[in-house]
Amino acid sequence: MSENVSKESIKDLEVFKGLSDDEYVLISDICSRETFEKDAILFNEGEFGRKLYIIEEGRLICESEARQNNRIIVGQEGKGGICGWSAAVEPYIYTSTSRAVEKTKVIVIDAARMQDICHLHSNICAVFKECLLNTVVKRLADLRKYVAVVMHYSQGHMD
Repeated sequence: MSENVSKESIKDLEVFKGLSDDEYVLISDICSRETFEKDAILFNEGEFGRKLYIIEEGRLICESEARQNNRIIVGQEGKGGICGWSAAVEPYIYTSTSRAVEKTKVIVIDAARMQDICHLHSNICAVFKECLLNTVVKRLADLRKYVAVVMHYSQGHMD
């Protein structure tokens, strides 16, 4: 079950810092709040992205299939983190599966409606897209560290 999100809740999110009160109202109108129990799947790799998730409480991991029946963690997010950013970027296909590792409360953003707002309000779009870009950069850095560790151990180093 989802609940409405107030403009005050949106103001508290790093992703939307610096907007006007009217802009916070626009954003709150396209958001809802949901709670996911431990091990709940928010979305699956390869699905069409319809929602973005901002974590208020709890923790999510993003996993990707490396080989059949073998998943690797490609990112993890805690309070303030964003999952599902692929829903805001063409081709709008989730690039990983997101799973709650504990009971997790999120603000859900309707991606299509966010795109509509971006087309009409360049300031909101600039703030939002900058935060998404920072999320992607962080995820790539996390993945790079993971690959470095895997390479280190695959070359026989056990230190």
